[in-house]
Amino acid sequence: WLVRQWERILDRIPLVRSVYSSAKQVSETIFGNKGQAFKNAVLVPFPHRGSWAVGLVTNTDPGELRAKGGDDVVNVFIPNAPPTQGFNLLVPRGDLVELEMSVDEALKMVVSLGVIVPKWPTEPKPPEQVAAAADGT
Repeated sequence: WLVRQWERILDRIPLVRSVYSSAKQVSETIFGNKGQAFKNAVLVPFPHRGSWAVGLVTNTDPGELRAKGGDDVVNVFIPNAPPTQGFNLLVPRGDLVELEMSVDEALKMVVSLGVIVPKWPTEPKPPEQVAAAADGT
């Protein structure tokens, strides 16, 4: 009840309303369990070639940006610690290196400032887990 009342108050203030509703929508998308905001973890040449950053693919078809940019680009979020801040980049698909680590493992690595690194190589998954992952179940 208290949260609803607070949101009603914020909804009456013009500038605050737009900022709050945008921030709420983004946080619900990223941290909610309705869908998966991040598709997979990748290495991205960032901030320049020769150095790498862990990135999270957010969209593989950025529409107009892809069409007008002339490259096969994907949206990649490069998180900072805390992971609610970072860089949103359009990166040519050929520049990305797919990682075997999960999105959760990549975020733990970023938040821990590289102290927590997932074990690698990972144990091979049983065939039934591979089939389930391919089916999306």
